[in-house]
Amino acid sequence: MFRFSLPTRVSRLYPAFALVFALSTAVLAYAWQSTEIELTNLSTNSQKNISELQSQVTSLGIGEKDDQAKLQVQKQQIDQAATQLADLKKQYDQASADLSTKETQLKDAQSQLTQTASELNDLRSHPPLFSFQNNSTTLQDVKTKESEIKTLITNAYDYIQTLYGQPYLLHSITITFVDNFSIAGSAGEILISNGPDGININIHLKDFDPNNFQDVNTVIHEIIHGFHGIAVFNTSALEEGITVAMTDAVMSNMIADKKLPHFDHLYITLTPGEYTSLNQTLTIPADNSAFYSNPQVAEIYQVIGMAWYQLYQNDPTIFKQINDYYYPHIQKGEKADTPLILDAIRSAIKSVNNQPIATYLAQNIAFNPR
Repeated sequence: MFRFSLPTRVSRLYPAFALVFALSTAVLAYAWQSTEIELTNLSTNSQKNISELQSQVTSLGIGEKDDQAKLQVQKQQIDQAATQLADLKKQYDQASADLSTKETQLKDAQSQLTQTASELNDLRSHPPLFSFQNNSTTLQDVKTKESEIKTLITNAYDYIQTLYGQPYLLHSITITFVDNFSIAGSAGEILISNGPDGININIHLKDFDPNNFQDVNTVIHEIIHGFHGIAVFNTSALEEGITVAMTDAVMSNMIADKKLPHFDHLYITLTPGEYTSLNQTLTIPADNSAFYSNPQVAEIYQVIGMAWYQLYQNDPTIFKQINDYYYPHIQKGEKADTPLILDAIRSAIKSVNNQPIATYLAQNIAFNPR
């Protein structure tokens, strides 16, 4: 039988085994200690990371609440903006509808204005109707006088229209013989009324003699007033000034064509020196009542007539140009006031007697009633 016994001598491998064992033990111990250190560090770092993560979670939680609050505010603002946008859209739609309605109305108005303008031009193209009335209790041979007046008006009408242009809606002219005038000292007077067919003028006379300068001048003067009709200048000083000048121009041309007797003078009789003197001393009333009642009204008529006649002497088409500028403004509803009349003059002529029109108007009292 085999028996196990302890070795009786040291093996030569023991030292090697011992060294290997020692090295293994040392490596294991180092690894153990290193692992223990890493575990210790890991634990410490983990606690620190956990704290940091918890802090971040807390911060994110607070941030989330703030973001939710901001989001809620922004949502409210968006809702308000959406409501405002809806209101604006309603307003825009309403404004668009209103604009469309107004555009339609404007087109209708323009169409009506065009039609009215055409009707006005048509009315202006027809010569006026003449009629006579006798309200005088003393006048003799009325029928003869009526015939003589009609001949005068018929002859003068074309001359007036050439220099003045077409009348402003003149429909009819009535000559009425009367015993008295409403303005004392007048040679005649005119009444203007507006009818469905245009303007009706009624010229009042006390008598008529075709060879009497005053009678002929009065009829032509009043007919020229009638050409303006309801578009008569609001300022009597300007209306009478242009009418006096026009009357002399018409009569001068008719005398030259032997349509009138060769009178030894026209209405305006001032010399240049007399005009200059009166222009420096007279005052032209802007008020119409004060104008006609002024004690120097005869001198005033001479001054205003001569001031306008100088315009005609520089340009024989001046009066027609003034009316052509003036009438469309009246048709638009503008006032026939002094500034509009002066604008019409400035548009028609640039200088008078080599003097700029602005200077001429400023230096002549006929154009500056006050």
